[in-house]
Amino acid sequence: MIWCFLTRPIYLNFFYTGMEPVILNDVSSHMCASISKSVAGLIVIFIGQSLPNSNENHTMIFEALVVTYSMCYILVYTMMEPLQSSIRALYISFIQNEEIFNQAFPLVYSRLRRVRNQDNNFV
Repeated sequence: MIWCFLTRPIYLNFFYTGMEPVILNDVSSHMCASISKSVAGLIVIFIGQSLPNSNENHTMIFEALVVTYSMCYILVYTMMEPLQSSIRALYISFIQNEEIFNQAFPLVYSRLRRVRNQDNNFV
């Protein structure tokens, strides 16, 4: 309950500053999911190639590969979580202190400002 109270000003700033379209068009979570699926799939392919080719235990091999895929996906996606958090922190920093953000990250600032202005013009 206190979490909602503390994040309400930041939530309202997203809408008042025009950052809502930028947040909605953020592809970082999709990117991390795609990378996780790709890495997990490659690991399963390599493990599947190393398993012996027997005609008796298809169910066991299938279960082992599904468990391997699931565990690898979860592991890689968890490792990508700091990347997602840092992108969200950049958005919050941009909204709260644009001048300081401009001094610290001028290239990111110009890109976010351009995207925000472009999305506001289309709405």
